[in-house]
Amino acid sequence: MEQCWRWFGPGDPISLQKIAQAGATGVVTALHEIPTGEVWSVADIRQRNAEIETAGLRWSVVESVPVHADIKKGTRARDARIAAYKQTICNLAEVGVGAICYNFMPIVDWTRMAEEFGERIHFVHLRNVTREPDGSFYESDHLDGDNDLIGLVSTLLEQESARRRSGSSMTEIPMRPDHGHTMGDELEHNDVNPGYSYVGRLKGLAELRGVIRTLEWQGRGG
Repeated sequence: MEQCWRWFGPGDPISLQKIAQAGATGVVTALHEIPTGEVWSVADIRQRNAEIETAGLRWSVVESVPVHADIKKGTRARDARIAAYKQTICNLAEVGVGAICYNFMPIVDWTRMAEEFGERIHFVHLRNVTREPDGSFYESDHLDGDNDLIGLVSTLLEQESARRRSGSSMTEIPMRPDHGHTMGDELEHNDVNPGYSYVGRLKGLAELRGVIRTLEWQGRGG
């Protein structure tokens, strides 16, 4: 799996250099400064892509191209907004950024979902939760929650293996640790994006990397 990191652009307090130091090779980002509904120009995409590549990283996934409210509500401006959205997708493809994430959060058995729809999965963010008796939940450490994250990663590695055997050109699934607890010195900082601390996500990525390496050593995804 390709180990990625969410980055909020040049204004993110976590630099691309720190992302590379964390061991990630891919970046998950967007042109957050462009208003929702406007076209992302090829020039703007190329500039952001160049920044990422200069740091020795790859723009692996766009998260995301926001869907304008005019599209959701079906207003008179809907068709123009859809045309702009389609043009942004074409412009991203022209620069070579081929994966766009659209967020949805169904409550399902993720491992079963990965087994059933594995060939359609091109990006994952991995998080875990602990459920309370009253039905509420909180985000746990990546390996300590109620979801079988190890089983899920194992299924994704097997999917990668199946893609390699079939000769697919897209064998490696980008993943990122989704959210991390604020800890250490970052507790004293006011510029940490909630859920997107450096140390917390570094911890999560290290845990997930350990899972991946162990499963690969056991022959999963080989």
